[in-house]
Amino acid sequence: MQENRKKDSFYRKSIFRWMVVIAWMCMIFMFSAMPADDSTQTSLWVGEKICSVTVPGYQKLNEETKLLYAENIDHGVRKTAHATEYAMLAVLMCWAIAAEIQLPEDTWRRRNFLAWFFTTGYAATDEFHQLFVTGRSGQVTDVMIDSAGALAGILLMTCMTGIVRKYKNRHMKEGEVYTCQKPDKS
Repeated sequence: MQENRKKDSFYRKSIFRWMVVIAWMCMIFMFSAMPADDSTQTSLWVGEKICSVTVPGYQKLNEETKLLYAENIDHGVRKTAHATEYAMLAVLMCWAIAAEIQLPEDTWRRRNFLAWFFTTGYAATDEFHQLFVTGRSGQVTDVMIDSAGALAGILLMTCMTGIVRKYKNRHMKEGEVYTCQKPDKS
């Protein structure tokens, strides 16, 4: 009976993680399905928000000048969005794959490679999808940016995991359970 509970818990955890991955993929798909004019308006809005924080006196500028500032950083905003959304997808893929196939500690490279490979594959299919969206085009350079973003996400996650693991090992005595609470000084 205990074994069945463990299996049920494992399957629920695995299904939940893959549902999060699929939800993120759907969000990426929805952004890619936006016609070019709508996509441009969204990225210009983000550019205006960035400029309002980074450009001194931005709020006092006329609307035409504000738009010019936003247009000047639009390309960077779009490419950063590409890299970021695929970095997050790769991290979620690592998370889901780790629950699914229960890789031993020494095969994390395989998990990371699988996550990068599937994320890059999704980026390629997403760019293909954009060929059929009004005013959009599929770009090989965007697949490369997405792939680099996925790699950056995986590297960041791997580094953070290593830091946390070292911290836990350094601050735990044999047999203790790690908690984030401060020890009771009484």
